[in-house]
Amino acid sequence: MIRLSKILVPVDLHSSEGEAVDFGVSLAIRFHAQLELAHVVPPLRVFNFDSPERMDYLEMQACSEAKEQMPTLVPGRYQAAVHLQSIVKTGNVQEEVLEIIRNDKIDLIVMGTHRRGSLSRFFLGSTTENILRRVPVPILTVPQLNSEHEVREYSGVTMHRIVYAADLSSSTRLGLHYAAEFAKMFNAKLTILHVMDAFEPGYGAVEPISYLQEDRIKLKENVVVSMENLLKAEYLNGRYPEAVVIEGSPHQTITHFAEEHGADLVILNLQSKGFLERAMLGATAERVIRSARVPVLSLPIATADAYMDTRFAA
Repeated sequence: MIRLSKILVPVDLHSSEGEAVDFGVSLAIRFHAQLELAHVVPPLRVFNFDSPERMDYLEMQACSEAKEQMPTLVPGRYQAAVHLQSIVKTGNVQEEVLEIIRNDKIDLIVMGTHRRGSLSRFFLGSTTENILRRVPVPILTVPQLNSEHEVREYSGVTMHRIVYAADLSSSTRLGLHYAAEFAKMFNAKLTILHVMDAFEPGYGAVEPISYLQEDRIKLKENVVVSMENLLKAEYLNGRYPEAVVIEGSPHQTITHFAEEHGADLVILNLQSKGFLERAMLGATAERVIRSARVPVLSLPIATADAYMDTRFAA
């Protein structure tokens, strides 16, 4: 069973963070977790457009205003329920957020993706993107929600369908476990989706196309069997999760499947032990997070390692 004792929502008070904060409050209530809101004021001396004393004064003023504004992001009647804690710090945003995660033993981060226009939709926002590359705990990225998925009551956030995009790597069991726990918590239908790269025969193919297609069919059958074996360990509310295998472009197929089937949450693994691979987030994961119209829960490999160490410790 997964435990979410502390949820962190980093906020930028100069832009809209409503969806991320709302979702953070809702999950904190649902999981009986403490909610921490964090705002980081960058050191103003680096801008060097006034005297050091004046810059220090402006920095203190920004911190003071942030401390007053932070609690107003959560209605008063919910603050006690989530044990709200507001944190205001000065420094590099990414480094300060990562320090909070380490020091406060955060279990989940909720961040907005800041993509309202056609151009901004391609970018996650530098803070979210940099933290995604380095974060050691699960992170839920929340795009601007449409009216169908809008959180209207903090205690009443609903998830009817969850899609776990499984890559069938060593971390698949961890992702499936998280997906199953969320499905149980919200009494949602769970689909485990694996996307096989579409078969595109080239001119240099040695074997006849019919033979290659037969091999693809057998491979797909083997993948289905592997997924069904994984699902035998997860029995949810009187039914097993659904296993689906589709051929296509992974990130496009995942996002299209989620939209077509009305998914409320997509869960995926960030496969990235190497520096270069993590720097790109993994091509499929990065593109899904950028393009998904519903929240995406990303599980870094550090989470999988910690989970396995805890579960199978002697």
